[in-house]
Amino acid sequence: DAPAGSGGVSGCICEAGSTGPNGGPCVDCAAGKYKAGAGDAACTYCGAGKYSGATGQTDEGTCSACPANANAPAGSAGVSACICEAGFTGPNGGPCVGCGAGKYKAGTGDAACDDCGAGKYSEAVGATGEGTCRACPAHSDAPAGSGGVWECACEAGFTGPNGGPCVGCGAGKYKAGTGDAACDDCGAGKYSEAVGATGEGTCRACPAHSDAPAGSGGVWECACEAGFTGPNGGPCVGCGAGKYKAGTGEAACIDCGAGKYSGAVGATGEGTCRACPAHSDAPAGSGGVWECACIAGFTGRNASTCQSCGAGKYKEASGAGGCSECASGKYSGLVGAVEGSTCISCPVHSDSPAGSSASSDCMCTAGYYKDSGVCRQCPQGKFKAEVGDEACSDCEAGKHSGEVGQTSSLACILCEAGKYGESAG
Repeated sequence: DAPAGSGGVSGCICEAGSTGPNGGPCVDCAAGKYKAGAGDAACTYCGAGKYSGATGQTDEGTCSACPANANAPAGSAGVSACICEAGFTGPNGGPCVGCGAGKYKAGTGDAACDDCGAGKYSEAVGATGEGTCRACPAHSDAPAGSGGVWECACEAGFTGPNGGPCVGCGAGKYKAGTGDAACDDCGAGKYSEAVGATGEGTCRACPAHSDAPAGSGGVWECACEAGFTGPNGGPCVGCGAGKYKAGTGEAACIDCGAGKYSGAVGATGEGTCRACPAHSDAPAGSGGVWECACIAGFTGRNASTCQSCGAGKYKEASGAGGCSECASGKYSGLVGAVEGSTCISCPVHSDSPAGSSASSDCMCTAGYYKDSGVCRQCPQGKFKAEVGDEACSDCEAGKHSGEVGQTSSLACILCEAGKYGESAG
């Protein structure tokens, strides 16, 4: 174009929307540019963050803004030149979406957002760097790209709510998996001193013949079973014959009571203690029937043959011995007597053989005869040489005895000449 009266071609200047030297040629402003006035000035770029696809544009208003969260260099000729900013992702030209929680993007363009690494989390949206990723609390972990502390789960061997705090499993416990589950107890009969254990393999069996409650934290919680005794933690030894133990723990075994026996080893109750045979006894803790002996007043070859001592006998102590006889001159009608004092002395001037069982066994001694149940001395002229209740014997004719209670015919002497002896009876 040229104003009226122009004197030459140089008066022809390029119109708005095109550019070139005065006098031409004039070229339309390219896409991404515009020129509002006439003349030889260069076309102006659409500003950064804008674009224009049309040519020969005369106004900056023809420059369109890039989609949200995208940018483009000045003079961009199309929406494809708009690339997503840091913290956002999407195709060139948009739309651009903010990186979600647990992600970030440091550069521009259509690259995907990066995950926060495993064991980290971020609640920020549209984050532009890894610095927004925070480490999980101690002893917890989270998968890559975690969007909050609640995705931090306690590690194996630790327990607590997601997000922490996480506490190590105590002695006697373990936890094999991650998460907020409680620690598992070592089973009954096992123990573990380990803290923060991750598997049942840390649980050790109690020593032989001992047991412990579930979750026991040391061998000292292993108590000897019924029938066995020893310190907590072992070793545990079976109760011997003649003994038993009904409860668990370190208490000593209990003896079977006196008069009982048991051949069982490791017995758990008094029911294994059997009574000795009738009329026999045994000391507490006896391990067999052979320890049962006949009680006082009874005798026999063994405990199963105990018979009472008969009349005229006694036995003061238990054991294998035989019965003792009442001494001569004594008697006893008591059966099963346990003391020698039960033997009664015969009446005066009478005697009895050892082991006599009745007063009728007491007979008058030599020199005495029985009269109305009483032993009286043989009178003068008589004698009695044997023990018995019969009458005294007369001295022979022509002999006499002047003494009473004579025990032999030798006591009878000849009469003097001119005298004679007569029977006293």
